[in-house]
Amino acid sequence: MSKIAPELMYDLERFVRGEQPSADELEKAPRLTRWYVKKSADWISESILCLSGIVSGHSGIPDGDNATTSALFWLDSGRKWARTRTQIYALDDEDIEAYAKGSE
Repeated sequence: MSKIAPELMYDLERFVRGEQPSADELEKAPRLTRWYVKKSADWISESILCLSGIVSGHSGIPDGDNATTSALFWLDSGRKWARTRTQIYALDDEDIEAYAKGSE
């Protein structure tokens, strides 16, 4: 099992305490639109939850591309942001229909 990155551990600890990302963090975060939670397989063929959607503001993915995140570690109860293994995402417009279609 891989070690949890210190940045991820820090974020998880503050979220457990009830803290949320700052407005500045969310403004700088990549944004997913028409997003949904999906099941994926990681490098050891285990099922994991990820987010999938149309991305903007990501350093490595062109704006407007469909993208799947790394493993999902935290989804805000208001569904406005999420923390994956690698970073925080700001969330807009959840794609509820994707769940009905059984998207994976």
